Parts: sequence; C-alpha cells; structure tokens
Amino acid sequence: MKTLICENDLKKGSLCKECSKKLEEGKITELEVKISKKLYALDKKFFFLDLELKGAIEVEDIVILLCKGNIGQLIGKGGKIIGEISKEIGKKCRIVGVDKDEKQVAQDLFGNVRVIGLNKIYNLGNLEYVVIIKKDDEKNLNFKINSLEKILEKILGAKTKIEFM
Repeated sequence: MKTLICENDLKKGSLCKECSKKLEEGKITELEVKISKKLYALDKKFFFLDLELKGAIEVEDIVILLCKGNIGQLIGKGGKIIGEISKEIGKKCRIVGVDKDEKQVAQDLFGNVRVIGLNKIYNLGNLEYVVIIKKDDEKNLNFKINSLEKILEKILGAKTKIEFM
C-alpha cells in the first residue's frame, strides 16, 4: 500500500519536513493526509497488496479517492472498508481508478450510469473530452453535471464536457 505521505510519517503519526513542505505548497491536502493515515491503519487489518492512493477530490458532500491498482480491495466485502474511510472523514466516498483508460475513469465516477462513449477532441491544439451518456440515465447521476465535469477535468487534465444522447 502506497499513500501520499511517507511510511515513517504514517508510523509515527506526524509529518516529516519533506511531507510538511508538500502540504504547505499545496501538493497534498489535509484531507489526503487524513485518508492516508486511515488507509495505513486499515492496511494492517486488510493487507492492501496492489493499491496506491494518488489523491482525493472533495466535491459537495462526497470525496473522490483517486487510486491506482486493485481498487476492489479498497471497497471491501459489502463496502466495509470504504465505509470505514467514509466514517473517518465524515463524508461519502467514491473510488476512481486512475490507471485505466479515460472512458473507464468516467464510468468509475458515474457509477450506475452507463458511459456510451468518450470522444477526444483537439481544439486549436488543446485536448478536450466529451463524455456521452444516455439521456435516460441523467436522473441517476450522483452529482450535478458541472461538478462531474470539474472532477473529470482534474482527473484527466483537460477540459471535459458531458453530453446526453
């Protein structure tokens, strides 16, 4: 299990100079530190073998955990593990695998809404994404459209628009 702070900090419970500097410079957030500490504690109990926390995005009353590796380990049987993380931070959590293709990242974020397609558009040399979902599925989205677009922009690193078909 790899997190955003070093293992020594996880063991002793306080940040070293290097990790403190990352926090001060905004490279990591207090929320990410808190999640890293909780994951470290849970790792002793559940043994996450192939999992890396890459970041966390807070939107409204939900936190998106950006992970690499076997994200199913983090969900746990019946959602037990992610439930413990949610309880620790006081917000619902959703896990998005960032080591997948862009369409699968969008699918992880949207949950029960089926992504029909994801188009890459090069507009004046800049990459943009258009995620296409069924019009019927709009009512099943967990977030507002503009929030989803902002989350995807942070994850994918390019302007993103959601369209319905």
